[in-house]
Amino acid sequence: FVGPGPVSVVAWTFPTSGGQTPRFVVTGVTRDQYNIIAPGCTVEIFETAGHLFRGSTVSDANGVYTVEIAGDSTIVLEAVAYRADNPDIGGRSLNTIVPTPA
Repeated sequence: FVGPGPVSVVAWTFPTSGGQTPRFVVTGVTRDQYNIIAPGCTVEIFETAGHLFRGSTVSDANGVYTVEIAGDSTIVLEAVAYRADNPDIGGRSLNTIVPTPA
């Protein structure tokens, strides 16, 4: 569902009253089994350890999705996508997505 291009996670910081909270932007493109862009997919981001839900969005008309999450530099993630259609489509990324420095 995200092939052939990778899912990327870019780190940045968001200032809060108590200091800096690490933030990450998870972005990618949803595609079907024929590698055709698949817009309108619900994309959910999970932390691999414990399958902890971290956020969700719907991919845009170009299949692009972006989800902002909080975490630290050791976070490991995976993305899961689904779209009700005829036929329904769905899939997941590898469960080894890690942040890259901004």
